Amino acid sequence: MDHPAGGRQHKQPVPLLGGMAIFLSLVSVTILHAVVMMHGVDYLPEWLIGKLPTPNSHAWIKFMAIAVATAVITAVGLMDDIWETSVGFRMIVELAAACTLVYMGIYPSLAGVPD
Repeated sequence: MDHPAGGRQHKQPVPLLGGMAIFLSLVSVTILHAVVMMHGVDYLPEWLIGKLPTPNSHAWIKFMAIAVATAVITAVGLMDDIWETSVGFRMIVELAAACTLVYMGIYPSLAGVPD
């Protein structure tokens, strides 16, 4: 647990490595999806089959960019949990990761909300 002290801004104790737990759950689901896409979807429920995207090279490049940016941001969070990095350092790295995604044409859109 990270207790409030020094440069920390939280008022209550906060669990360390929360970002790592979220990242590992994301990786687990992604690996499961990759296995399903490689070995077929015959055993999945019919309602789910139509909602899975089909892999293509353009989507794979975007996926890898998101995966790398997520790993970088998670690594910075892990470094902060262990060594208390400066806010400036974290912001620069996180902003660089976000700007790289936007440069590659990856950004949130409210226009394409799935049903």
